[in-house]
Amino acid sequence: MSMNDFDRVVNLITDFCDQKHIIEVHESLQDAGELVAWEHWLHVEFRHFLHHNDGIDDWEREETYLIDQRKNNSKSAARVDFSFRWKRTKATRIILEFKAKYNYRNCIKAMIEDVKKIESLRKSEKLDIRNFYVVGFHSVEEDMSSDTIAEAIDDEGINFIYYPIGDSGCAVTIF
Repeated sequence: MSMNDFDRVVNLITDFCDQKHIIEVHESLQDAGELVAWEHWLHVEFRHFLHHNDGIDDWEREETYLIDQRKNNSKSAARVDFSFRWKRTKATRIILEFKAKYNYRNCIKAMIEDVKKIESLRKSEKLDIRNFYVVGFHSVEEDMSSDTIAEAIDDEGINFIYYPIGDSGCAVTIF
């Protein structure tokens, strides 16, 4: 049975997060309270991870897409964090947008804004996009669970996963 794109992306991200050095850095960032450059560091590490992943073909970082200005007249273009193609698939691409915020509520809000950004792309720009997902890295609060994230998302139709990153005090949410 083949996995759908969401399951494959979840596996890709959890494999990334389960690397020993990723857990260790998240622990040290959390201990030091230094999450300012967190997203940039994640981009660098994930780029390296994609480059060495056997299941990924033809990946790009900061790819530019044109925005339909009838939906969003403030910008003419948007950059996506990562786009790639699974090996042995058609030429359509998976888009990933990363967010890293200390507070999970702020992270979820920023992720929802990224969904709106991708949804505002021109129809002609979407022809090569197979699917898009937002990946949010945030700290874990006491007694945090998938229910906590579901309340923050506040949309019953969104399929998501909440995944703690080892014992680092950080987690990733994907939708």
